[in-house]
Amino acid sequence: MRRSVKPLTTRATPLLRALPLLAAAACASGGASTAAPPVEATRTVVTSTTPTIPDIELNRDTRLAVHRTTSTPDRVWAALPAALADVGLSGGPMAGQARTYIALMPSVRRQLNKVALSRYLDCGTTASGERGADTHLIRLQVTNIVEPDPQGARVRFQVLARATSTEGSGGTTDCATTGVLESRIGEALEARLRNP
Repeated sequence: MRRSVKPLTTRATPLLRALPLLAAAACASGGASTAAPPVEATRTVVTSTTPTIPDIELNRDTRLAVHRTTSTPDRVWAALPAALADVGLSGGPMAGQARTYIALMPSVRRQLNKVALSRYLDCGTTASGERGADTHLIRLQVTNIVEPDPQGARVRFQVLARATSTEGSGGTTDCATTGVLESRIGEALEARLRNP
């Protein structure tokens, strides 16, 4: 029950390497878009060495999303932990980074706050048609950076997730965001800003 992971394109974006990308994107941003273009695209095939365990194939990209609001950065920063909790995320400020909040869920399965993980993540599809986000154990990290904006403030999001087989094979797959989680955080944040 051993799986081999064969990345066809190898570009990793661990959090510490991704933060400079977020900072650079912050300086170059303009307009009111909710998601920046993909900064990475990969195709990965997870091949099983056991015939009873299906292969997973996926294409993914990593997106940086932004939510703009007319509230001040201080108000947004104060409301952010409660907004994250409203969608089922918890975490804390990142040491040494101004207004950077890391929500980390080391082990999530099937749902996040009663919402199927496949609404938020694309972790591939098994040969039997099941979505990897709904069948695998997910490690989820959402980086949230609050910055000043000409109209008030903006929050930049980066969702990183990795799926691990629950069948004991140890195979892992990087997941892509669908953009829905970032939208839900933005909606929860606006609700918290309206009703503190």
